[in-house]
Amino acid sequence: MDKIRVIKLSMQCLRYGVLGLLPIIGLPFAVRALVCYRRARREAGGDWNPATRQLYSGHTLAVVGCGLTVLTLAVIVVAVINASR
Repeated sequence: MDKIRVIKLSMQCLRYGVLGLLPIIGLPFAVRALVCYRRARREAGGDWNPATRQLYSGHTLAVVGCGLTVLTLAVIVVAVINASR
């Protein structure tokens, strides 16, 4: 395990997770945060990661961002359907 690489991936996960909170345009960032999360977890294995909080925070923000995007798209679809009636 390269601890520096794991720490960098954890920090990237947090940055992309924060950007992933933007509905619709943040979706690629949220996906990238999830990819960084998986890589950091795989590379750390069971060893200690000093940036664990950032890693889990980034993951949580990415998941919430994906949910916001889905919710926003659902609202837009419902609004378009109701406007067409």
